[in-house]
Amino acid sequence: MHHAVQFLFVLLLLPRLGEALSCWDETLGFSEERCCSEQDNGCWTEQMANAGLTRTICCVLARSTEKLGERAATQLIGGFAQSVGIFVQYGPKTCSESVAHLITVLKEFPPSAVASDLQWLSMQPQALLCPSKVDQVDKMHFMLSALEAVVLNLRSEDPIAKSAVLETAILGEALHGALLRRSGSIWMQHARHFVQNSARSWGLLDRFPRPHSSEKDAMHIGLVASVGKPAFGAKAMASIRSALFFAQERPLVFHLVVDDEGELSMHRALATLEWWLKAKGTFQFHHIRTLEKTRQKVRDMVPHSCLKDNSRYGSIGWVRLFPHEVVDAAVDAVLWVDAGDFVFLDDPAKVLSYIKKFSSEQFIGAPTSHALPFQLFDMVKLRATSQKWDDMLANVAEEGFRKRGAEFCNLGEGFAVHALTVREDLKRIWYWMPSTWAFEPWADWLLGHGVKDIWSHRVADGQGFPEVWTARSHPGLESFMGMKIYCPPFTVSLITHILSGWTNSVANIASGLLRSRASHLMAQSNGTFGDSKNQALRCNEKVHALHFVYPFHSVPWVHRMLNFWAGSDVWSAEAMHREKRDLSTA
Repeated sequence: MHHAVQFLFVLLLLPRLGEALSCWDETLGFSEERCCSEQDNGCWTEQMANAGLTRTICCVLARSTEKLGERAATQLIGGFAQSVGIFVQYGPKTCSESVAHLITVLKEFPPSAVASDLQWLSMQPQALLCPSKVDQVDKMHFMLSALEAVVLNLRSEDPIAKSAVLETAILGEALHGALLRRSGSIWMQHARHFVQNSARSWGLLDRFPRPHSSEKDAMHIGLVASVGKPAFGAKAMASIRSALFFAQERPLVFHLVVDDEGELSMHRALATLEWWLKAKGTFQFHHIRTLEKTRQKVRDMVPHSCLKDNSRYGSIGWVRLFPHEVVDAAVDAVLWVDAGDFVFLDDPAKVLSYIKKFSSEQFIGAPTSHALPFQLFDMVKLRATSQKWDDMLANVAEEGFRKRGAEFCNLGEGFAVHALTVREDLKRIWYWMPSTWAFEPWADWLLGHGVKDIWSHRVADGQGFPEVWTARSHPGLESFMGMKIYCPPFTVSLITHILSGWTNSVANIASGLLRSRASHLMAQSNGTFGDSKNQALRCNEKVHALHFVYPFHSVPWVHRMLNFWAGSDVWSAEAMHREKRDLSTA
């Protein structure tokens, strides 16, 4: 990995990619005239500063045509190279030397751009900037994050590009291997724990096995598992296997909505389930023919021209809003989640603790900003208010169709659910849980937010480096069983924020320094923040479940994770292009 340090020094001599500093969102009523006036017009908030935007940067430095000279720019990259070297040959001495070098480099820049950050950096205890222990997987994530930002600034014909891309590919393979080994070890630990400590309580080691706990005591999970063509059983296993793997408190009962082909597909997929996982759950199939009464209710509420099916969403999704008509009357709570692209990273039964916090009016719980893929129903309250619930759904459907026409059903039941969460007279029914129960792992520090391949076909020369897109991962991924909310430390943040949008301008450097400082403080203090998708998050917080919304379906590292949990290689770029999903049979 030492090659990374070598090629970073020469980057400033190469043509670069970059984008101008974007200081205000005009769609929100902000403008240069308003924000750069003498009056305080609400532009410069703490949130803006954390994003690297202040009055000085946007109204003074950004207006200047001042650019870094070649010597100063090369020194800056030299400082970055030293920072990368911290994690290549990591040790307290090399880290201290790197920080000292970075301070020396910053002193060469205009004081207006770096003064406050330089003072802050000089005052930081070495223990914060140079932790004594660094996890091997975190180290590889750091290197990949740096390399993917660096490669954006290389042209395909540059000799150094081959070295950089090869380094990235090798590191990506090493990281994937490390994640697999760690995940395999955790898998075996769970299996041994179940056999040694849990099997007797489940009745598996008794000569005359005791029956499972009653279904009333079980955790009930609903999924529209496989409806339409091609059958979805193999992909749905990612949600099922992950839920069973983490189940500890209660046995699980899965309620699987299927059609003819889907039922056969699910039986085949469940036959591949490990015996110790299968012992934790039971499976109830709900064929769409048996749900005709509920489906007719939906047709009565929603105009026929709106109930259309497409390759991603079908009208069958409305069924999940009537769990009291699908699940047995004795069940007190049901969690309904999306099938296949929803992965549990914690015991599903833990969500039941939130029902105790529902107010008298609340009977649905969902993670903040994630009401569409995840609904936790208090079935007792829902049955008691079922007619009012029907009226609510009919009302939002009528209003939605009147305002948007057939477009209202483009997300199946999605727009109706969203309307229920925002209308003043209806949103009282929701209890909001942590976003980490349906976390979407967007990479806000990158152009394209981590779901767009910005390396394979770049604007610079029409050529690219697809190896980077294949190799990269999400830096919060600790194993296929664990993820944390990632907030980059100072050195990582500095490299990604400045190099990913390099323009050689003083304003961009000042903005990158400010963002890096804010990110570092957030990471150190486990600070809370809202991301670009309005997820309410805390740095380094454990992720309880992942939802890979549609844009993630073409991301290589997501394929690797979903295939791990599905137990077979059912996700790939080739399969995405080949598979033409058709839900019209629903």
